[in-house]
Amino acid sequence: MNIRQAVVNHRNDQVVAAVDSGVIGTIFSMFTNEGMLNWLDGLGHFILFPLAAGLSFIRLGFAFRQAQLENYNRGIVVKTIVELVSTLAIATAVGGGIAGSILASTVFALASPIIFTAVLGAKALFHLGTAAYFLGKSNVPGIDNARKTRYRRTMVGHLKGAFILALSTVAVGLVMLAAQPIFAWLGLGAAVLGVGISVHNAYKAHRQANQLAQPVAPAPAHQLVLAPAPAMARRAPVRARAVASAPAQGVRARVVVPAPVRAVAPAPAPADAAATVRLVAPARARAAVAPSPIARRDYGNLLNQSPDLAPVRSPSTETTRHGLFTRRRAQIAPQAAPVKPSAFIL
Repeated sequence: MNIRQAVVNHRNDQVVAAVDSGVIGTIFSMFTNEGMLNWLDGLGHFILFPLAAGLSFIRLGFAFRQAQLENYNRGIVVKTIVELVSTLAIATAVGGGIAGSILASTVFALASPIIFTAVLGAKALFHLGTAAYFLGKSNVPGIDNARKTRYRRTMVGHLKGAFILALSTVAVGLVMLAAQPIFAWLGLGAAVLGVGISVHNAYKAHRQANQLAQPVAPAPAHQLVLAPAPAMARRAPVRARAVASAPAQGVRARVVVPAPVRAVAPAPAPADAAATVRLVAPARARAAVAPSPIARRDYGNLLNQSPDLAPVRSPSTETTRHGLFTRRRAQIAPQAAPVKPSAFIL
């Protein structure tokens, strides 16, 4: 599941929900003034109600997309089915209302507000039942605090939706069925609450999407822990630096140690690759010490005192086994095929 895409889809759905609540609030506001009510009975009837139905279809599309992004989770699928049924019912009510206006039919004109009231009431009951379900899940014995907090937050969100839909149901029933326009203010207040909650949810989802879009910090590099031998560090304070890499996992290990050195702790190595580090004395140390036979002899004696880094006998290093030109190998983890270092920095 792509979490960021799911969060972005939820953000877009909440933006459309805020616009939908605004349209419903506009419809209720028309009942507070006689002139605006006359416009709603005429031209406004063919603008605002189809707009509300179109926004419901847009939200239905977001619901299907959310179900797909969340791998058809059972809860999301149930919510999508509820949105599908309510959208089809609203479209039927809008179509019936327009047909009643064109045909001057009392049956269609009466059926539309009944369908609206039934749809809003059913959605309010759905949110109320979902809130009760998450309340029960949060009180299961032995549940951890993180899941309990998440269930409680989901429960609160559904309670908010149930409260707003309940107010809208009462307002539609009293205003459109009982012909009590004074209760239009109740529906207008519910619409304002819906706009505020939807905008808040969209803002939170937008921030979460931005956080998920931030690049992930790289994993910490593996470090080889080395320490100088006390006697060797006093007489030969030569510093060498090497860089090794483990291509199988893309992890680099950087080592900065004084040379000659002795290993005092094993280094963490990748599970499926071995890294090899070669320590080579810099050229400035060779220029400073190599010309002196006494210095060469003392340095060779110091190397003999450190068995951890004994010279490697090979055709390329045999002639200078006790000199500063000697190469030494420290194997981090014995594997079948050691990995060649990608670069050396001296």
